Amino acid sequence: MAIAGHEIGDGDVRRAPRPGGTFESPNERRLIHSIPIGYTIDGSRGIRDPRGMFGERLGVDMHVVPPPPARCAI
Repeated sequence: MAIAGHEIGDGDVRRAPRPGGTFESPNERRLIHSIPIGYTIDGSRGIRDPRGMFGERLGVDMHVVPPPPARCAI
């Protein structure tokens, strides 16, 4: 997400790219749970709380829990 060099605030953290309920899978299964575990600013990883920092691009590393695969009827 572009942040154009301004100070990162609460709104930027809320708008950071996150899974919106679906993720890349052949049948677009819904997510059970997702939580941010870290942020990146301009490629620098491992940032726990980016608020108050400056940069050009903000990203988020997520822990996601997908549903179990569907059972096949035999």
